[in-house]
Amino acid sequence: MQVNAPDDVKDSGVHQLLLKKKLKSDVKLLIVTNCETVVQSPEAHMASLRELVKLFESSKIMSLKEIRVILIASLCVVFKDILPSYHIRNLTEPEKSQQMKKETKKLRFFEENLLVNYRKYTDVLHTILSSAASVGKSTRGAKCCKINWSAVDRVTALRAACQLLEAHPRFNFSEELIQSVLPYLNNNSEKICRAIHAFWRKMSYRLRPAVARILSLVPIKDVADPNGNVGSKRDRNLLSRRERKVSPILLIKRQTGEET
Repeated sequence: MQVNAPDDVKDSGVHQLLLKKKLKSDVKLLIVTNCETVVQSPEAHMASLRELVKLFESSKIMSLKEIRVILIASLCVVFKDILPSYHIRNLTEPEKSQQMKKETKKLRFFEENLLVNYRKYTDVLHTILSSAASVGKSTRGAKCCKINWSAVDRVTALRAACQLLEAHPRFNFSEELIQSVLPYLNNNSEKICRAIHAFWRKMSYRLRPAVARILSLVPIKDVADPNGNVGSKRDRNLLSRRERKVSPILLIKRQTGEET
């Protein structure tokens, strides 16, 4: 028995899909436009950067999985481009009250706004990367709307954090990013293990002594051949001269009690 939905229900469903499609298109355009604006002139367009970071607080926009990934990756590219190579120091109260030159004041305004927005972004990365853990969750990134972050979100955030650490290892909040990334080194994913091996192979295995010492402490167990007869073969050095001449197959049968 076929049940036809009323026309108003059909129209409502189609209308919602069209609205969702339009929202995706508009947000993508917004992200691209603001990212280009910020990269071209960071000092003059901190408002555009602030608008991008603020998108994480919109539950409506964050409900779009594709947009989440695009926003995380796009902001990573922007910050990699505009972050300075030095660590920004917070001014003391006496220093804030001192008179500054126009250029110095402009630079300080840029640095303060950059730090505020970058901190919000790193808080979002921390929230995403810690979302898979059942313990150790913090209140950081509380302004980011509460959603169920997917595995794709976590992989994108992990790549973003690693790229930021590689590009700006001495910039502010690097320690927080490292703490967010470290738990994933214990992941049993074969892809991650292969990625770590590929990285060290690319470096021609030139590890720092401290790293080599840490790796030497990893308890590595021998893996038995699944196609072999585990525990059925005796050490050849323990066999007598006569036993060494016996057919290996016959010897295995004798040791396993299969020979009659």
